[in-house]
Amino acid sequence: AIDVDKTTQPPVFDWNVLSFTLNQKHQQEHINFTTIETVANLFSAATPSTTPTILSITLNNPLDFEVITSVDLQVSVHDPFHNTTSSAIVHVYVNEKNDNIPTVKGFSGVNGVSTSSSSTPNTIILSESHFASPSSPLKVGTIDALDSDSGVNAMLTFNLLPSLSDSDAFTVDDLTGEVFLVSTLDYETQQQHRLKIYVGDLGTDPSAQGKQHSFTVVISDENDEPPKCEESVYAVQLSENEANVVLIGSLGVTDADITPAFSNLSFSTNFPSLFKVDSMSQSLRLTQSLDREMQDTLSLIV
Repeated sequence: AIDVDKTTQPPVFDWNVLSFTLNQKHQQEHINFTTIETVANLFSAATPSTTPTILSITLNNPLDFEVITSVDLQVSVHDPFHNTTSSAIVHVYVNEKNDNIPTVKGFSGVNGVSTSSSSTPNTIILSESHFASPSSPLKVGTIDALDSDSGVNAMLTFNLLPSLSDSDAFTVDDLTGEVFLVSTLDYETQQQHRLKIYVGDLGTDPSAQGKQHSFTVVISDENDEPPKCEESVYAVQLSENEANVVLIGSLGVTDADITPAFSNLSFSTNFPSLFKVDSMSQSLRLTQSLDREMQDTLSLIV
């Protein structure tokens, strides 16, 4: 309150500096004190006709702690009868609220791990040549996340949701967001892994905020599967002087690699002038006749 007397002295404030706090995002919160002017268009003032010495200050727009943490109001009171004015400063402090949900920007890979492109930062490319185990985990990267709040409200937590993920080959550090491979990958068994991760904060006012994010781990194929034969040893009998005959209809060789460049087969023998293997049918053919008097057995390696 102020004292408006009959003298020529200016009105007197009961205080020189008044400090009070507003909660951010609170609009239309009223504070009563003696003033007639505000600044920065954040506040407006109105004097009730029934109480001319009391002024109501109203917050016009929500405040955001991440934009402004405090504001000073120069307030004044005027005595029109004596044409005198007094002023005081009002310090307004904004309390920070946990009002921002963490956002995930993407993934930063290490040890040869990358993302497919900047347009799909949630797709991680990982070669099946990476080896790891629970006792020897391999760091493959870090989840890039940000919380625009401050203090404890900006401290992030990361949780892998096993029930929503289709792989137990990965773990996530709950404080750093680092992603680790903990088992061997096999492109021929599973070519993609879906990871569902909840990124939250440690805020308590009003409560923790968070959101689920999905990452797709795409496994790239490597030429890691050797060709396998149905039989390791074949025994074949033939008459001497025969030529251009098929000794084995198919060697039955397979390659478990899926990528054609890694599974296409080529054949060679230790007697290339006598035997040929057709790469398509895998048939073994004798191209020249043999003379039993010269050699009655032959050890052929394909």
